[in-house]
Parts: sequence; C-alpha cells; structure tokens
Amino acid sequence: MVIYFSGTGNSYCVAKELAKKHNDKVVPLKHAVNDNSKHIIFVFPTYAVDIPPNVVEFIKNFEFKKNQKIMGVSVSGGNNGNCEHSFLKIIEARNLKVSKFKNIVMTDNSFSIMFGSKIKKIEVDLQTVALEFWTMKYNKRKAKYNMLYKLFYKFMFNPLGKKLLKKKVINDKCIGCKRCKKICPVNNIRIINGKAKIGNNCAECFGCIHWCPKQAIKISRTIKRADQYHNKNIKITEFNK
Repeated sequence: MVIYFSGTGNSYCVAKELAKKHNDKVVPLKHAVNDNSKHIIFVFPTYAVDIPPNVVEFIKNFEFKKNQKIMGVSVSGGNNGNCEHSFLKIIEARNLKVSKFKNIVMTDNSFSIMFGSKIKKIEVDLQTVALEFWTMKYNKRKAKYNMLYKLFYKFMFNPLGKKLLKKKVINDKCIGCKRCKKICPVNNIRIINGKAKIGNNCAECFGCIHWCPKQAIKISRTIKRADQYHNKNIKITEFNK
C-alpha cells in the first residue's frame, strides 16, 4: 500500500509511480487503513524542512501489521531538511524498522505563495526515480539532523507561524466552484451561500490556493496566476478522493 498526502499533486504522482511495481493500492492519507500489505510506503511533501504535522500524527497512530516493511518518501523543492531523521525517529520509537527512505526533488510550490518568488519548474522522470527507489540499498546512518531546521519548523507551526499562513477567501472573487473543497486533503473547506469557507484544521498544503481558478484565496499577500502551480500530469478529480 502507498499512502500519500498531497495538495498540488506532486506527492500523488510519485505515489502512483512507486505503486506500479507491485500493483499496490494508492490511498490518500485521510482514507488510509492498513490492509495487510507486505509493505507500507508513506509519500509526503516537505513542510518547513520537515514532515507535515498531520502526517507525523498519522504515522504515530497508524496500526502497522507484523513483519510489514515500512518505507518513506519525502518530496521537496530541493532540501528535505530533517524529514528522514524525523521519519526514522517516529518509526523506531515504536520499535519498528525503516526499510527505505528517499527524497525526491520536484517543483517547489510554497515560495511563490509566501513570497511571490518565480516558480522554477523541475521536470522529473518518475519511472527512473521509482526504479532507483526499489533498487536502492538504504543506509540510515546518512540521515541528517539540523537544530536550526527544527527551530524553524517549530516557529512555522506555532500560533504565530500559523497566523502568518492563515488563509482568507476574497468573497468578491470566489465563484463557489468547489475546487478548493474537492482538493483539500483534510476536508477543511465548505461552501456556504455560494462562497468557500475555510475551517480551523488547515494542513498548510496550499492546494486550495494553487487550484483556485480566480485566485480568490490568499494568505498575507494577494495571489497572482503566475504564483500558482499544480502538477500538470493530473486532474483535480483524480486524487484526494
């Protein structure tokens, strides 16, 4: 089984490709229940150079079966920070073992939203990436840890950091198309009186911002079409269902 968490589709595309070798099921995090597969692969984006908090909590509470191989894949814009170290720590704290871990570099989709940085698209041959993953010999001793990254992560997900990332719907622009509701991986968006309403359980994936056809969702800055990105190889109806 391949379990993914994704807002713009990068992690989903990776999960689909990894699943092909053994014809594994590909399941979004919000619907994942252990099915006695021989292996469990978690695929997730890198948030503030570490594992997204909701993914951390999910893995901590996931009911693994005896003798299942546990693997992890982080998807980042270049630096996966403490992801591997954190994944090892979570799994080993449960007296389990990590069989593989790999970081995959794909197009960053956070800096354009937060700072207006120009999106640098990175083309990745996922077939080659999947082959490398399945044939790699894993050495956990190469996992790196950086205290500054840890401090940055704590700041971004404390109340002040969350406030900086708080989403706001521009009602004059919102057309009630439900795209944001469909794409939200944690079911945190409702449509009320024809307008999107964002709840208090945001996972900070920025999916709602990137997929909005009218740039009607913003954080501290107004979003332009040039700031938006989602993986061109998928459709909005395809994942997080």
